[in-house]
Amino acid sequence: MPPGDNSTDGITRRLYLASLGIGGATAIAGCSGISGEEQASGNETEGDETETSQQLSGHLRFGLYAPPLGINPITGSIIEGYVVQKWMYSTLTMRDSNLNVHSDLATDWEASDDSTQWTFMLRDDARFNYNGNRVLAEDVKATFDTVYDEDVGSPGNGALGPIESVEVVNDHAVQINLESSYGNMPIKMAKPWAMIAPKEILDSDGPQALDNTDYGSGPFNLKNYIPEDEIVVTANEDYYLTDENGDALPGVQQVTGQVIEDPTTRINNMRNGSSDIITGVPPENWSQLENMSEVRTNTVPGGTFYSIAMRVTDEPFTDNRVRQAFKYAVDKEEILATAQQGLGVLGQDHQLAPFYNVAPDLPQKYGPGAQPERARELLAEAGYGDGLTLDFPLIVSPTSPQMEKTAVLAQEHLSEVGVEFEIRRVSWDQMWSGIFGNNPFSIMSWFCRPEPDFLMNQHNTPGAPWAGETMFHPDEFVETLRAAQSALDPETKKARYRECAEIMQDRGGYIVPFFASRLHAAQNYVKNFQPDPLALRERVEPVRLSNDV
Repeated sequence: MPPGDNSTDGITRRLYLASLGIGGATAIAGCSGISGEEQASGNETEGDETETSQQLSGHLRFGLYAPPLGINPITGSIIEGYVVQKWMYSTLTMRDSNLNVHSDLATDWEASDDSTQWTFMLRDDARFNYNGNRVLAEDVKATFDTVYDEDVGSPGNGALGPIESVEVVNDHAVQINLESSYGNMPIKMAKPWAMIAPKEILDSDGPQALDNTDYGSGPFNLKNYIPEDEIVVTANEDYYLTDENGDALPGVQQVTGQVIEDPTTRINNMRNGSSDIITGVPPENWSQLENMSEVRTNTVPGGTFYSIAMRVTDEPFTDNRVRQAFKYAVDKEEILATAQQGLGVLGQDHQLAPFYNVAPDLPQKYGPGAQPERARELLAEAGYGDGLTLDFPLIVSPTSPQMEKTAVLAQEHLSEVGVEFEIRRVSWDQMWSGIFGNNPFSIMSWFCRPEPDFLMNQHNTPGAPWAGETMFHPDEFVETLRAAQSALDPETKKARYRECAEIMQDRGGYIVPFFASRLHAAQNYVKNFQPDPLALRERVEPVRLSNDV
């Protein structure tokens, strides 16, 4: 149980939690619970006495692999921004590293029978850091109304579910009315744009007031922020949550988020002791960290994947036999081993990462290695027995070695079955300024979200923002996805998601070679750090610095 989870177990909530115990991901050689027995890989050493004593002063130095570029939780759109915003702000719910949902500002919640109305009950001891006022239902309503205000232009508009309106029931209860049935609202309430800001500030100064000032009720207060360099936060002495032993949180007095974009520098910082934690380690650097006795390495089953997309409205991909032939031709095992150094799990050509407990373990229909003979048979059946030369390129933005290697290997694999095409490399800006969604054949990088349906919605429903990538959204799939989203019964929910995955695997326009593990490292004296599989948050409030084993 996470810190401060004093919630009750209403029947509806228990049913929901059973269905949204989405986890199953566990830290490999990682950390245990919020406070508990450490599971460490590598040899723990005392290290240099002077250096270590400095680190045990309560100052945690967290190496960020990219700059946050904003601390405003309403208008933010950068993953690294979400991470540091959560150090200062609270949400109605929180999720642990296994994606299980727990209490934060809300102590309990319940849904109507048709899951079109959700009521969240708020704790009475949470206060905003800047003025000490209690966090009330009116603040929740003001935050969500602002996020969903078209004039504000928040990237979170729509991301918190099909919200129609928000009503204040009383000071400590808020009712969220939905336009349609949706069973995943509690995990939506842990998302970045659900960080609660005070009504007083939003009404008087507008959401832009949050650009440079901390108005949260979270575990830390903003001390200093230099967008391209660092962010410094200090402990909120009145934070309302405690750990499972009843000890006050946060466990450190100060956190410095160090912006260190160069991977080699991040590795060297761990070696020389000038960083305590680093995340987002590239797989090609992983072995260097594993060889450091003073450092504990962690691999967490993650959700990032590099999809090969075939748009089903364009020849030759209108023929499912061609799409299946491409899937048979691609060697997922080689791509995982080469592009990701084997640090991940094989994909099954759908978007449900294995750490979701609703993700089915489907048979590897097209592999896991290449099946070139079957690919050639299907191409011949589709009229391409003499080979197929595409009159368009495979578009890729090689912003990571994984994307570049995936593109090159896919080209080699498909060439072996008589399919020829060129690779066109474009910048990330070019990809997003008009190329993405307008080409029949492309590779993109995607990271998963807390709710299992997000990417399926965004890519595979008519008119969705990213539907142009494959244009695959048959009525059968959309209806099944809607049923999965609205279901509260866990078995029904899981069965519907399995149907969605089977449809995508059989007929969809995606080849998903693998899901990448997230790679982290911490000094041996860092305790109780639970790496996040989604990269959307990194909880530092449970962390304590101690040489005690």
